Amino acid sequence: MSKETARELPVRRGEMLQVTIERTGLEGKSIARYNEFVLFVNGGIPGDVVSIQIQKVKGTYAEARLVDVVSAGPGRTEPGCHHFGTCGGCKWQHFGYSHQLEAKREHVMDAMQRIGGFKDLTVLPTLGSPRETGYRNKMDFTFSDNRWLLTSETAGLSEKPSNFALGLHVPGRFDKIVDIDHCLLQSPVANRLLEEIKAFSLDSGFLPWSIKSHHGFWRSLIIRQAAHTADLMVILVTTVDDRALLDRLATRLTAHFPEITSLIQITHSGPGPVPRGEGTRILAGKDHLEEMLGGIRFRIHPESFFQTNTYQAEKLFETAFRMAQLTGNDHLYDLFCGPGTIGLLAARSVRKVVGMEIRPEAVENAKENARLNGITNADFFCGDLSKQFDELDSWSVQYGQPDIVVVDPPRAGLPDALTRKLPSLGADRIIYISCNPVTQARDMSILREARYLPGPVQPVDMFPHTWHIESIVVMTRS
Repeated sequence: MSKETARELPVRRGEMLQVTIERTGLEGKSIARYNEFVLFVNGGIPGDVVSIQIQKVKGTYAEARLVDVVSAGPGRTEPGCHHFGTCGGCKWQHFGYSHQLEAKREHVMDAMQRIGGFKDLTVLPTLGSPRETGYRNKMDFTFSDNRWLLTSETAGLSEKPSNFALGLHVPGRFDKIVDIDHCLLQSPVANRLLEEIKAFSLDSGFLPWSIKSHHGFWRSLIIRQAAHTADLMVILVTTVDDRALLDRLATRLTAHFPEITSLIQITHSGPGPVPRGEGTRILAGKDHLEEMLGGIRFRIHPESFFQTNTYQAEKLFETAFRMAQLTGNDHLYDLFCGPGTIGLLAARSVRKVVGMEIRPEAVENAKENARLNGITNADFFCGDLSKQFDELDSWSVQYGQPDIVVVDPPRAGLPDALTRKLPSLGADRIIYISCNPVTQARDMSILREARYLPGPVQPVDMFPHTWHIESIVVMTRS
């Protein structure tokens, strides 16, 4: 940006302003205006009058930090967690839940109108989660030798060591971890486990992982807890399998926590955050946990994907099936099928399910879950949906033309080539479940070109106190 252009902008870096927050935007940032110039502010909610300091100035907008709330908006509430503001987890705790639901609906509406060009599309009120706290069935905590220090601690007012943390990432920082004492997103027993494992690892004499030097023993802790069965899985990721130390920890945990049904160690010595299959050992109990969802029993292995809000996942899938008006004669293709969750839940209401997923372990898990429930009208295959279109054509020959295609892609949405391929399958209805309304709206606009028209969009809140939102739409061939 030239100096001349910078002088023409209505704000400058470091400037202090007082503004009113108008609304929230995608990814949870609040939006204000100063002389019609857009300002993105972290931590505000609609109706707040706030003092801010400009941090970055771009050509069409600026980013600012919130300095003080001069006057609170109607939705502002007191956060329930003392880690709020430093932890990268639930950033909307200061936003009343009914206001969160409306803001998420507005996010979906904005994406449909601005990205998809659907000016008159109905977006229904957001379906709220039956639980606002304690709703996660899986939490991932990271060990680190680089603990984030609070403002009070920089003056030496802390009893915690600065070179040890077990917790969650600071927003925007891959190298800093907030040491978490208690997390509102998980159950009381999971919080007690977090405390116990932290105390043991801190006293063990073994170092936490350093993201800079790539040394250290303790990598991560994963706690998975079923909502509808008594199963509880604890996973410890370490750089090596020190049997004496880990067996001692296993004895301690199983003695103090009879709730544990699976205690597992995974070896991961590489620099990246994701384990690459170097080794897994069962320290105690089973190699899996089981969960019930919609009357179907799912077997979940340490690295299996499963919706993290079990209670709301039931509502998500029930709503999708109701919107699609399943019949007993439908052929259903389940693309991005994962461990078979959607397909197996739908199998009771359709004639045939065929699923495809890129990860071989997920496909095997889907087949295992089908056998576990005695479901014989569902088949699952491994394939890359960004490339293997010929397999979709062969399905039509082998299983018949689909009546319904279900897509539940990752945040990036559907690969462009796949979006343009889908209409050739000839399905009457496409159920599109998305965790990103922006890419969903983009893909819907392409499907509209092929004469698939959307019905009402249903937002579903899977993650209270965050800006994330799922949305469902059924597109029908005209």
